[in-house]
Amino acid sequence: MNRKRRKEAEQEAEAQRLKDEKEKEVQRLREQQEKATDRQADIDALRAKRAMEERDRKDRLREKMEAEKS
Repeated sequence: MNRKRRKEAEQEAEAQRLKDEKEKEVQRLREQQEKATDRQADIDALRAKRAMEERDRKDRLREKMEAEKS
C-alpha cells in the first residue's frame, strides 16, 4: 500500500512539474509576443513621424516657392 501511495505521489509531482513547465512556456511566448507587438508599434510610430516631417518639409518648400513667385 505504501508503494502505491509513493507512486501516486510521484505521478502527481511529475504532472505538476509538466503543468508548471507548460505555464512557464506559455508565459515566455506571451512575453515574446508582447515585445514584438511593442517593437512594431514603435516602428509604426517612427514611420508616421517621418512621414509627417516629410509632408511638412514639402509644404514649407511649396509655400516658399509660391512666395517667391509673388
